[in-house]
Amino acid sequence: MNRLADIHAKKTIAYEAEIMERGDVRAVGKEQVIALTTSDFLSNEALEEKNSGLSAWEQATEVLQLTQLGVDRSSWAAFWVTEHGYLCYANEGACQCLGYSRTQLYQMNIGDIDSEWGAAKWDQWWAAVKLRGSLTLETEHQRADGTAFPVELTANYVELKGSAYLCCFARDITKTKQAEVEWRHQQERERLVGAIATKIRQSLNLPEILQTTVDEVRQLLLTDRVLIFKFNPDWTGTVKVESVGQSSFSILEEIIYDPCFSEEYVRQYQEGRVRAITDIHSDGLDECHVKFLSQFQVRANLVVPILFNQELNITTNQQQLLDHQFSGYNVANSQLWGLLIAHHCQETRQWHEWEMDLLKQLATHAAIAIQQSTLFERLQLANRELELLATSDSLTGVANRRMFDEHLNREWRRMMREESWLSLILCDIDYFKRYNDNYGHQAGDACLQRVATAIRDAVRRPGDLVARYGGEEFAVILPNTNRTGALQVAEAIRMSVRDLGIPHCASGVAWMVTLSLGAATAFPSPNGEPEMLIAAADQALYEAKAKGRDRLAHSTLQRR
Repeated sequence: MNRLADIHAKKTIAYEAEIMERGDVRAVGKEQVIALTTSDFLSNEALEEKNSGLSAWEQATEVLQLTQLGVDRSSWAAFWVTEHGYLCYANEGACQCLGYSRTQLYQMNIGDIDSEWGAAKWDQWWAAVKLRGSLTLETEHQRADGTAFPVELTANYVELKGSAYLCCFARDITKTKQAEVEWRHQQERERLVGAIATKIRQSLNLPEILQTTVDEVRQLLLTDRVLIFKFNPDWTGTVKVESVGQSSFSILEEIIYDPCFSEEYVRQYQEGRVRAITDIHSDGLDECHVKFLSQFQVRANLVVPILFNQELNITTNQQQLLDHQFSGYNVANSQLWGLLIAHHCQETRQWHEWEMDLLKQLATHAAIAIQQSTLFERLQLANRELELLATSDSLTGVANRRMFDEHLNREWRRMMREESWLSLILCDIDYFKRYNDNYGHQAGDACLQRVATAIRDAVRRPGDLVARYGGEEFAVILPNTNRTGALQVAEAIRMSVRDLGIPHCASGVAWMVTLSLGAATAFPSPNGEPEMLIAAADQALYEAKAKGRDRLAHSTLQRR
């Protein structure tokens, strides 16, 4: 039998295989084809039955005919390849998949439709299939129009009538691959949304949450710029967060005014509208809108509103906030806070449904994070106000007695560790009872407020504390301050109050409100207590009053 390689080398034309009783290469005019005989598919026992006139021969012939018919009409591509890589048989499925006629395919090498099986690697593939007997893999076939498509190829090694072939079946797996890509996208979307949701539950770091959102979206969508835009009351706005590629410029913190942005856009976004623009030049946009987007290099964009639910109040339960948000927005109670925007700058882009769904999900999560942060800030402010009420004097605004006691004990321990001086000044308004009796309690309250402010202004260091110690008494705690420093601060306080010039006609010292001050300085030690410093300052204050008021006295506790 002539070798099939010689047949193709001579560029002869082969058509369909014929079923013949003689097993050879049969010439039909200029045509030469592989001839498969019924004998090729029969055992010796079946051949003996044939020769004896039994029906096994007829049955085998029928099976062969049905097999040939099934292969020819299969939607899978089926073809036989010679040892030298030439196609010697192809079914109708192969013709439809590849876009070639059988005449064309019979003149082609397997490398013409699959570069992986070309001349450079053919010997390796042939040897691998021969060794294993059968090999299944994923590869790509190329159509007559030049397009490529993925296939699952099974190659079987067959020896027939002294020649070897690969009997191949190829299944188009384009839809399978598309489903795999969609599945990966779905997995990535779920991972991203889950990660953002987890961050919201575990963190109150809003900048980190929003930056992660735009970074992940840009990477997943393979786009040029993703940003979060916050509206101002006049519908201008600011780019608050941005992720931008190297080929585009940054617009972070830029204040943006869109002359085309009308109340109609506000209403549509308020209702949850998503705006997807494939090409700003062909999607029917107003000229002003095209000009506006062009200045930011935008060719296509995807815009999703960030909506707040106005029904929510301050809560410390993050899960409660999440559950409320995911129960669905009531449009009537939603507030348009801003926009989550993806910019495609280099070329046009057809946005897919899954990309829109992703941005809608992330816009919801961004709204949760922003609103949660806003509510938490309000809660912190409320807590600070409560703390201030608990630690400050309601009339004068300086620290109250409770805060004074806590601060003095804390500073005593700290100065003991640091082996440094601690000073205390007690201030008493001279003849304040006479002031109240003469000017009234309302004027007395105003006087206390002004004196407290004057004392606070004279005490400049952040670590120092001014407190209301009693009715008309104030105290000043001065860490890291020795005797000299304490006297300087005390004198500054005395003069600051005199400079107020508050009239006090009932004073026995001067025509104005004045202070008497007692200062004490200690070097805290384990053998001492803060109360000793208070007692020393109180004794110094008594001394200042005894010497005529409107003056200061000092006492230093000896080290123990």
